[in-house]
Amino acid sequence: MGKDNQFNFTRAAILALSVPSKRTPYRDLKVRAFRLIHHPTGKVTFEVYRKVKRKSERVPLGTFDSNLPESREFEVGFDPLTLLHNSPSLNVKMARIFANAVNLELDKGISIAQVKKEVRRKELGEINLRQAFDKYVNRHLIPNGKKTINDITDNFERYLGAIPPDNKKPHGLPRLKKPGSVNWENRKLSNITNEDVRELMLSLNEGFGKYTANRTYQSLRAIYNKAIEWGYFSGPNPCNGIVKFKEEKRSRFVQANELPKLFKAVNESKRQYVKDFIYLALFTGARRENVISMRWEDLDFYQRMWTIPADKAKSTEEMYIPLTQKAIEVLESRQGNESEWVFPSDSVTGHIWSPKKYWSEIRVDAGIPDLRIHDLRRSLGSWAANTGASLPIIGEALGHKSQESTKIYARLSNEPVLMAMEKATEMMIKLAEADSQNSRSGDTIKTDTPD
Repeated sequence: MGKDNQFNFTRAAILALSVPSKRTPYRDLKVRAFRLIHHPTGKVTFEVYRKVKRKSERVPLGTFDSNLPESREFEVGFDPLTLLHNSPSLNVKMARIFANAVNLELDKGISIAQVKKEVRRKELGEINLRQAFDKYVNRHLIPNGKKTINDITDNFERYLGAIPPDNKKPHGLPRLKKPGSVNWENRKLSNITNEDVRELMLSLNEGFGKYTANRTYQSLRAIYNKAIEWGYFSGPNPCNGIVKFKEEKRSRFVQANELPKLFKAVNESKRQYVKDFIYLALFTGARRENVISMRWEDLDFYQRMWTIPADKAKSTEEMYIPLTQKAIEVLESRQGNESEWVFPSDSVTGHIWSPKKYWSEIRVDAGIPDLRIHDLRRSLGSWAANTGASLPIIGEALGHKSQESTKIYARLSNEPVLMAMEKATEMMIKLAEADSQNSRSGDTIKTDTPD
């Protein structure tokens, strides 16, 4: 910037400037890095523009207001940095004070982005954990299309917050807080300490197990990280330095001697949609979230293919799951419900949520209380392996998209994948039916009209 573009800023000098044909900067002779921008519209704005760690930093201050008297100043004790978000009207004296305050922060090595976050936090006041969680959901989970929002919310309420009083489901009992969980909803973020989190991890591990303790820790850590990133909290994350419990990789699947008992318990369930959900989870090997949100438009009965859209797939890539004959039979029995969903419901989403309660009843009746819904997915893969299917075939059937095997999966046609799934399904059916020859015929799979 040449000498012609430098002068001592005063109200009179600024008003004497000719309106430029393009945006023109001028530097003040009194305050370092303080300059004004004269716009072709005649508007004049103030800013600080300087190098910080070899990078240019531009900090907008506000707009020059010729109607403000030159004697106008900020009130005693007022911090001009609180105006960083507001683009205020300023006279020259106020703009210089503002510029000096910004320069001081930059001299300390503090970024203006960090200053803005701190200003915002002070303006809003410190938020509590529930407010931080709501922001985490609305500003991160929803915009990024996270598919486990309901699960994350449910876990937050169960283990970290309060369960809403109106949470009772039709034909169900209200959820209750259990020993080992906490209600920190109304605690300010700074009031939750590292020691609090350690104690919570221990109590959750004792009351619910390592998996619940670790998932709760991960959720709490993520909430704090986002609150810090967005400027709602300036303290350290209380989860820092805490090591998660070591988890053993789960390899549980339905064993041969368990299949007859499982099928019998499923068939004896009084709720047809629960039966259909379990059989589709078992015969497609799909994740629970995908089965409950299955749409008719994604099913191709002619090609015997179910397409899971990219925004619904864990891999964020479109998935293709072959439909075995048994899966087709279950789906055909559910047709005609006049809904876009295979499992419609009056819920906010329009489809059912995980039938955890009824699944718990079924696995207890079957005498396999440790079997989880996700183990049904693992069961298809395990039985496919028993038929001699290769690992790439199994990976394609289950929608595994590891970087190492994606290229291999891409070369596979649908036919060998479907054959592997059919063989695995047939083996499970035969084992279940062989053990029930002396039982009533109703112990085999039924696909009667859904209730």
